[in-house]
Amino acid sequence: MNFQGIEICCPRCRGDLHQTQAAHSEFLRCNVCDHDYPVIVGIPDLRIFPDPYIDFEPDREKGLKVAAQLDSLDFPKLVEFYYSMTDVV
Repeated sequence: MNFQGIEICCPRCRGDLHQTQAAHSEFLRCNVCDHDYPVIVGIPDLRIFPDPYIDFEPDREKGLKVAAQLDSLDFPKLVEFYYSMTDVV
């Protein structure tokens, strides 16, 4: 699949992906293994394993909070904002 000019495929089985929507959310679904990958703020989340410090859903929520600040904070302040929500690291 060509997603915004970048060729991507399912990281699990290398199958082709297609865009779909469910409950006001955008997903990429694999045509072979039927796994769904959410698209968060226009970025496909193609991770197979969670980060060792944070699971998928809390990480996505944190990313949405950072994205909500994109217009009001410069990059160094965005990094500071991100780490203000991060207790573990």
